[in-house]
Amino acid sequence: MTLPEELTMAFPGVRGGAVLVIGLIVLLTSSAPVTWDGAKEGPLGGTEVGPEVPGDLPNDEPLNFPCQDQDHLPSEEALGKALGEEANQPSNYGVTLDMSPGVVPSATGSALEHSETNVQVKGVDEPDLVKTDGRYVYTISNGSVVIVLAYPPEDARVVARISLPDQAYWWGWYEGWWWGWSWSPASPSGLFLRGDRLVVFLHSYYTTVVPLTYNYTDWETGQSRSYTYNATLYHPLTQALVYDISDRAAPQLFRNVTVSGSFEGARMIGEYVYLVTSEYLYHYPDYPVILPAVWYDGWYYRVYASDVILPWGFYYPHNLVLLTSLSVEDRDTPESEALLVDSWTELYVSPHNIYVIGYDGWWWGPWFEDVWWGGWWLGTGNTTIHKYAISRGTFCFVGSGQVPGWPINAWAFDEEDGYLRVATETQRFDRWRPASPQSSNVYVLNETLARVSALEGIAPGEDMTAVRYLGDRAYLVTYGVPDTMSQFPSDPLFVVDLADPQSPALLGQLTIPGYSTYLHPFDETHLLGLGRDDCPGSTVQHPWWPSCLKLSLFDISDLAAPREVARYFVGQGDNEWSSSEAAWDPHAFLFIPSQGLLLIPVFWESWDMEGSQYRIFDGVYAFSVSPDRGFEVAWTDTHLGGPACPLVEYRGSGYSYSYFENSWMCDIERSLYIGDVAYTVSQALLRMRDLVSGASIGDVPLLADR
Repeated sequence: MTLPEELTMAFPGVRGGAVLVIGLIVLLTSSAPVTWDGAKEGPLGGTEVGPEVPGDLPNDEPLNFPCQDQDHLPSEEALGKALGEEANQPSNYGVTLDMSPGVVPSATGSALEHSETNVQVKGVDEPDLVKTDGRYVYTISNGSVVIVLAYPPEDARVVARISLPDQAYWWGWYEGWWWGWSWSPASPSGLFLRGDRLVVFLHSYYTTVVPLTYNYTDWETGQSRSYTYNATLYHPLTQALVYDISDRAAPQLFRNVTVSGSFEGARMIGEYVYLVTSEYLYHYPDYPVILPAVWYDGWYYRVYASDVILPWGFYYPHNLVLLTSLSVEDRDTPESEALLVDSWTELYVSPHNIYVIGYDGWWWGPWFEDVWWGGWWLGTGNTTIHKYAISRGTFCFVGSGQVPGWPINAWAFDEEDGYLRVATETQRFDRWRPASPQSSNVYVLNETLARVSALEGIAPGEDMTAVRYLGDRAYLVTYGVPDTMSQFPSDPLFVVDLADPQSPALLGQLTIPGYSTYLHPFDETHLLGLGRDDCPGSTVQHPWWPSCLKLSLFDISDLAAPREVARYFVGQGDNEWSSSEAAWDPHAFLFIPSQGLLLIPVFWESWDMEGSQYRIFDGVYAFSVSPDRGFEVAWTDTHLGGPACPLVEYRGSGYSYSYFENSWMCDIERSLYIGDVAYTVSQALLRMRDLVSGASIGDVPLLADR
C-alpha cells in the first residue's frame, strides 16, 4: 500500500502500508491509549487533531530486493465482484531476490540460566501464556496479567497485576454506516517479552447492523411477500497492548494497537511484532463491504479496496488476512498489508520471511443432503503459500506458490538456505473423481516459491502426525489404522535427506506401534517423541485414538536404520486414559539438555468397571531422560487440592462423590526454570521446586482477592 504524495509530505514519518486518516477517532477500550500533551479530545474521546507522527528508526538494513508487482483490487466494485464470483485459474509469478543479512535478535534478561519459550525457529519468538526474563515471571491469570518476582525464591511474590479492560464499544453513525455496540469480557491470549516491554494480546469484537429483505411466497395465498429484518454482523478485533515495565511494580501502558480481525498468530523479531489477523468479509448487495482498520495511539487508518492484494490460486475469496507490524520501542506508524484469500490454515515465519498459508478448496453441501455423503469437495486440493519478505517492520510481497495436499500444522514448514521445505498429506475426493490413496509428501520451493523438487507417495494410506526439520534432514511420522483388529496400528518414523534441494531422498524408516505428534531434538544422535499408543496390558484396541500418552527416545545415529531405544507410557491396562497438552502445543514442552530433564503437563484418569472408584492426576511429570536409562520419573506436581481448588466431598442418600472445586484454574499449563529452581504455573498458583529433586520450596498465589 502506498500513501498519497501530499500525505507523505505532510507527515514524513509515515511509511508505505498505512493510509493515515485525520478525523474521528474511536477509543476501543476503557484503558485509553497514551495521550500526547496538548492533544484535543474529541466528543468520543479520540484525538481530533493529533501531533506530528514520529519518524522511523534509522534503517541500517534497507530492503534491497524488488517487491512483486502484484495485482490489487482497483475499486470497491471490484472487491464486491471478487467476493461474489469464483476467481480465475492460477497464473505463475516470478521474482529474483537479493537478500541482505537479517537482524539477529540479541539476548535479553538476566545472566542467570533460565528457560525460554519453546519456539519453532530460533530468533523468532512466539506468544505464550508465560514468559520469564530470569528473575521475573509474567503470566495470565483469570483475565489479568500477573508479574511475579520469582528469583531468588525466598523473595518470591506478586509485584504487579495488570487488570485488563472489559471491552465496550459504541460506534454510532459513521461514514454513512450504522455501527452497533457490544460488550465482552477481557480475553488475553498470549504474551511477548523484550527487555522492559511486555506485549499482551486481547480478543474482542464489534457489531454492525444490516437491514436485509427476505422475499418469499405465501403458501396459502400464492402471493409474493417480503420481510425486512436487521441482521447483526460480528466483526472480531485483536488488540496488542504494549506495556513499559521498566518499573516491574508499576507497569505503564506504552501503546495500544488494535487491528480488525481474529488473532491468527504473531511473531516477534527484535523490537518488531508481526501480527496476523483474518476476518470474513460480509457481502450484501447495496451495502458496502466493511474493510479492516488499524487504530494506534490516538490515530487510525483504514484499508481500502485498492490496498488489497488479490493473489492467484483461490476459489472462494471471502477471508481477508491482514499483516500488521509494530515496534515495541517506539510509537511509529504500524505497517499493514492485506490479502484476500479463500481459506486460512497456518502461519510460518523465518527471520527474513512471513509465509501466509491456506488450503485451496472448500466443502459445500445442499441443506437437503447429508453433508458427508452428498456434498462436494471443490478446489484443487492444493496448499497455497503467500510470501512476504520482512526487515525491521517493513513488508515486501514476494509472490505465491502452491504444493499438492495440506499441512498438518506450522511445523510442516521450514526454511533453509533460501529454500522452503513443505510436508503435506494428499487425498483428492469429490463427486466426479474417485478418491486417490492418501500419502505424505515433501516439496522443496525456491526463493520465488517455484517448486524445484518433490518426494511423493510416502506411506500410502496413512495419516501424517508429526514433522520436524533438523538441518538438512526431515523426520516424518505417519500413522495407519489397520485393516483388521488383529493388527496393531503402526507408527513409521521416516528420515528424509534434504542435503541436495534438487533431489530429496528417503534414507530410512522405523515402524513401531502407536504414533508421535511432536518431535524434539535430544542431542546430535537422538530424538524425543511425544504421542499416543494403547496402554501396556490393554486387551481392547483404540485404533483411532489410542488410550495412553507415550514418550519415545529414538536413536538416529544411523539414518538408514533409526531405532526406538526407550519408551514410557502414562497408564496401563484397559481402564486408564492419559494425555498431555504438550502433544499438540509445543509451548508446553520443556526440555533442559544440561540436566537431561523433560517437564510436560499430564492428565491421567483411572476407573474400575463398576464405576465405584475413579482416580485422576492433573499436573506435571518431570522425567530424567538418557539413552542408557530411558525415561525415569524424577518428580511430579499438581496444584489440585490447594486453597484455590479444594477437594469437595458430597454425601447423599446412599451415594457419595468428590470433586475439585474450580479445577480448571489449577491446570498446570506451563513449566519453566530459573537457575536450579523449577516453576509450575497454573492460573491459580506459581509453585517452586528444586529442579532435580523436586523438593518443595514454596508457593505464590496468583488469584486476586475476590
